[in-house]
Amino acid sequence: MNVPFTDDEKAIWELLQTHLGHESAIQIDALCARTGLSERQVKGAVSYLILRHKFRIGSCRNKKIGAGYFVIRTPEEIEQTVRPLRAQALTMLRRIAILEGKPARKVYREMLGQLEIDSEAA
Repeated sequence: MNVPFTDDEKAIWELLQTHLGHESAIQIDALCARTGLSERQVKGAVSYLILRHKFRIGSCRNKKIGAGYFVIRTPEEIEQTVRPLRAQALTMLRRIAILEGKPARKVYREMLGQLEIDSEAA
C-alpha cells in the first residue's frame, strides 16, 4: 500500500536522500534549519519515513564520528543504527517491569506475544 508523504516527511526526505552512508550524515540541527521544522518534527518525520515508508535511514549519536541521519548503504551501518535502539528497548522494558512490579522475563514474554499478534494482524 502506498502511503502519501506528509509535508514534513517530504521535506526531510528531499534533504536526506542525498546523504548516502554514515560518512555523509546530516545533523538534526541542520535539518531543522533547512526545513524550518522543530527537532521533534524532524524526529517524527524520520520515524515515519522508516515505519510507514520502509526507508532505511540510519542514525549515529556519536559526534566524534559524525552524528546525524543518513541513508543506510551497508550491513555495518545497519548494525551501527540498530545497536543503540536495542539497548534503549531493553532499558525501557526493564523500566516497565519495575513499574509494574513484574519480573523482567515476564514483561519480555508479554511484549514478544504482543509483537507476534501485531505482526499477524499486519
